[in-house]
Amino acid sequence: LSLCHAVMPHGDFSDLAGLLCLGAGAASIYSPEFATMEYGPLKPFFTTASAETTMVIQFLGGLLLFIGFTLFTNRWNTVNGKLSGIGMLAAGGNSAYIAWKMDAGVFVLRGWYIFAGLFALTGLSLMFMANPVWTAAALKKVEDAKKAKNK
Repeated sequence: LSLCHAVMPHGDFSDLAGLLCLGAGAASIYSPEFATMEYGPLKPFFTTASAETTMVIQFLGGLLLFIGFTLFTNRWNTVNGKLSGIGMLAAGGNSAYIAWKMDAGVFVLRGWYIFAGLFALTGLSLMFMANPVWTAAALKKVEDAKKAKNK
């Protein structure tokens, strides 16, 4: 375990969610038609394609890129993870509500529900599986242990 890894661990759920948001964001910007296509049992995000729909999808792609980079680079802890987690839960609830309204209160499997689940699980992860807050004493202990190992 290097000090770099101890300061910025990767591989937790927020990293996975970040990578998925990055991929979806890039796809939304460069191939926005994916959001209006069916994939097996998965119905499209939008049922009609228009110039305005394309612009909205591309705009949302930029937001997904931002969310992805933020999830991947921030070290979530017990201080900053709570409110961010609430925000992700709100985004997940909003995504599910959009799909529910689209289909007049009938469940139809759409990409919205995939994002709703991803955002909800990410929110719970940020809130309840956060990294401990580093204190000066804890950092000094890690640095001292590393120095002792290198002697």
